[in-house]
Amino acid sequence: MRGRVPQGHPAGRHQPAQPGLHEGQAVTSPATVVVAYDGSEDSGNAVRWAAQEAGRRSAPLRVVSVIPPVTFVALPYPDSLNEGVPQEAEKLAQEGAAAAREYGATDVSAAGFMGEPAAILVDQSGSAGLLVTGSRGHRPLASALIGSVAYAVSAHAACPVVVVRGDLGPDAGEGPVVVGYDGSEIATRAVDFAADQAARAGRELRIVTVWFDTTEAAAALTTVTDLRTQLTADAAHVARLAGQRALQRHPQLVVSEVACEGLAAREMLAQAHDASLLVTGTRGHGGFAGLLLGSVSHAVLGGARCPIAVVR
Repeated sequence: MRGRVPQGHPAGRHQPAQPGLHEGQAVTSPATVVVAYDGSEDSGNAVRWAAQEAGRRSAPLRVVSVIPPVTFVALPYPDSLNEGVPQEAEKLAQEGAAAAREYGATDVSAAGFMGEPAAILVDQSGSAGLLVTGSRGHRPLASALIGSVAYAVSAHAACPVVVVRGDLGPDAGEGPVVVGYDGSEIATRAVDFAADQAARAGRELRIVTVWFDTTEAAAALTTVTDLRTQLTADAAHVARLAGQRALQRHPQLVVSEVACEGLAAREMLAQAHDASLLVTGTRGHGGFAGLLLGSVSHAVLGGARCPIAVVR
């Protein structure tokens, strides 16, 4: 085990010559990337990100648009009221597909639906390798940090979900892929996903492990150097194990590990200040089994400035 690691400083760094997929890695048929599009600016950013990701994966891209039916509570309404909704949804999806082709996607399909957006997208995730959505669409209030659809899809989708936030400028994808790791099974899957993403994009992988003890006894001992040194060293060891796993998966990756003290969501967001993608599991060791999204992933979804991937 290494000695003390300063708070927020790299616990370790491995820098081989060139990042990327290693020779001889097994190749499987890429699963479809599905992206939600509703005509809003946020969903347009999601289409751009998804088109680029489909290209990196050599995967087909499906643009999905969903328009809810018009309903009136406790009042009868003619069936003809929603006759044109499926056609409008299909038209909207085709618009999104055209935008995806402008961003370089080649294998693109479009599908329009009438129904509840979150439910339709979750259903679409069953046959997808990745589901991409904007952080807000036309319907949620402008003050919402993350739209109800994006949150619901992140909690219930059958595949990893990427919620695209922030400005996708020319340098937006240049930063590292940052992933939180606490040693849990879900966090391990998040590290695998993050390593794959970093390898495809040729980016650094930054693994963040945060320790925080809320017990009164630990709080009373925060001035004891030995205790804090040991806890930080333990966190560094956990992060280092994740780094070794990532390098076994992709030997040419550039991997750094950070061990720090604090609140997990706050520290992850701080470490992702320059990230091209922030990856989190749905829950870690601190989550209740009945919660579909833990407090850390929820806070990260609301606070990140870059796209966020949520892995189940």
